[in-house]
Amino acid sequence: MATKFTFLSCVIGAMFLAFFDAAGAAAIEPTPVTGKIKWVYSYAEGQKLARETGKPLFVVFRCER
Repeated sequence: MATKFTFLSCVIGAMFLAFFDAAGAAAIEPTPVTGKIKWVYSYAEGQKLARETGKPLFVVFRCER
């Protein structure tokens, strides 16, 4: 009985998280960072710039939530 309850709880929890993650996933835009570095927010644009300049691509993953 405990195994069925645990499984059911996990399934309901996963559905709950998937619903709320999908609802707000596209709503957050990147926040511009001011300073000396000109950050590029598009991965494709960053790849193009890295190829043109011959410099490596530096990727930062940020959590906006």
